[in-house]
Amino acid sequence: MQSILPEVFSIEPTADAEGFWQAFDSNRQAIARVGRTLPAANDVIGYRGPTEALVVIDAEFNLLGVRLINSADTKEHVNAVRLATDFFDQFREWRFDDSGSQESPSKPEIDAVSGATLTSLALAKGVMARIGGSRQSLVFPEPIEVDEISDWFPKADYITNSNYSAAVYDAENQRIGQVLRSGAFTDSIAGYQGPTELLFRIRDDNRSNAKDVIIEAIKIRSSFDNEPYVRYCRMERSFWKKFTGQTRRHLAGMTLEQSGVEGVSGATMTSLAIAETVYQTCECWNEQQRLETERQRDRTTLWGRMTHSRIGKWGNDVRLSNAGFACILLMIGLGTVKRLGWFRKRWFRRVWLVTVVVVVGFWSGNMLSMSLIAGWAGEGIAWRLAPGLALIALIALVGPAAGKSNPYCNHVCPHGALQQLIRPSQHSSRRIKLNRKLAWMMTMIPGCSLTIAYLTLLFYPTVELANWEPFHAYLFRLAPTVSIAFAVATLVASAWIPMGYCRYGCPTGRLIEYLRRRATGHRLTVSDGTAIVLLAVALSVRLSG
Repeated sequence: MQSILPEVFSIEPTADAEGFWQAFDSNRQAIARVGRTLPAANDVIGYRGPTEALVVIDAEFNLLGVRLINSADTKEHVNAVRLATDFFDQFREWRFDDSGSQESPSKPEIDAVSGATLTSLALAKGVMARIGGSRQSLVFPEPIEVDEISDWFPKADYITNSNYSAAVYDAENQRIGQVLRSGAFTDSIAGYQGPTELLFRIRDDNRSNAKDVIIEAIKIRSSFDNEPYVRYCRMERSFWKKFTGQTRRHLAGMTLEQSGVEGVSGATMTSLAIAETVYQTCECWNEQQRLETERQRDRTTLWGRMTHSRIGKWGNDVRLSNAGFACILLMIGLGTVKRLGWFRKRWFRRVWLVTVVVVVGFWSGNMLSMSLIAGWAGEGIAWRLAPGLALIALIALVGPAAGKSNPYCNHVCPHGALQQLIRPSQHSSRRIKLNRKLAWMMTMIPGCSLTIAYLTLLFYPTVELANWEPFHAYLFRLAPTVSIAFAVATLVASAWIPMGYCRYGCPTGRLIEYLRRRATGHRLTVSDGTAIVLLAVALSVRLSG
């Protein structure tokens, strides 16, 4: 917090209605409000899970700064984001959405942290979810009551409040009027001591979106100014006649200088603040109606209905990077290439493997791992932030069960591709042939690693599985030296033992292979028994917890 506002001395222990805490300086003056992105961003999944951030806004709801609090992603990704000051500087241009829309604000451009794309984008999207949607005034939060407008509508029986207005009905359920309040639009225009909230009676012709809405009457609802000044303003009829009978559009374009409004004698500051409140309320109201009209027009067209449907919103929310797009093209091409039989051509297969290493490995880092599968299984799939990785995961996990093959391990995994490129030939002098019994024992290592990882996650859900496999090394800008050394060691071993890591070390590959459909799939195997036992353990842990 103090890295954003060094002058912060204390924070209010109780959050306000919008989930923000007031921050004070040493003189007990409120200087900012502090919030957290969770639980508003619980469904925003990064590499493994949600990322929580600290959000600091000022009195005008401008975003002063963002800091990462905690994340379910891998330690290297989190540290890279935490240290990326340029990334956090981008949020200073963002603003709490006060348009009255219940939808998130339009997606600003954000440059992700290199090598930690999913984590940084999840943080940014969490911030967007936290500051999106309409905000209520903390100064004037109360909805309009019947007794407040009884002098305008003596027959009023009840009213229905929206965000900024109220429809008035009589005892026969007939709509007899409409009232607007300024507090929902502006609460920061101060007179002598503070802001004033106004009520507007508008001509109720059931055309509240029309361009010629007429302001029939205005009165003070409540004020933080001195009561004598407020009373003078209430009583000065000539002051109010300057606004009544005018259209919303006319008042929306006004300023104090243009209008030539003179303050009420003895209450100049209070009355001029009221006049400015009228103009700004009409301006905000005009903009709100324009946005609502545009949304309504969009929904009456075919394209508008498509983009406003649930599927359309999901589609608009997908972030597709160049690397992700390249991965999607590779996955689309994979099926075509297999059908054409091009993998049987030695030259083409080598080109494909090199492309996979570059695109899927070093460029995008879109690799399956136990860490990724565990995170997405518990928190959800980050298909909106990483559609390329989500497609690769879909092909990897569904392909073996549906088509009896293992497309990921054979054609997509960069670490497997490197092992294919460097493996010794059948008659190579560096080829090592393991003893049959030793080879059989080593084939159990991937399954045992997978089982241990599963049990570890049951009792220690925050365990870091990324270091159990060499795939993290492909994010070489972030990967620790140990991960890179681990990856190099497995490749060196595979230069003598063909596909050594894939056959004798890869737990992710073992999981994918277990899903592969076989002719003998109806028979119960040791793997099936292990899966049943693990399921029973998981259920017992769940029930006991």
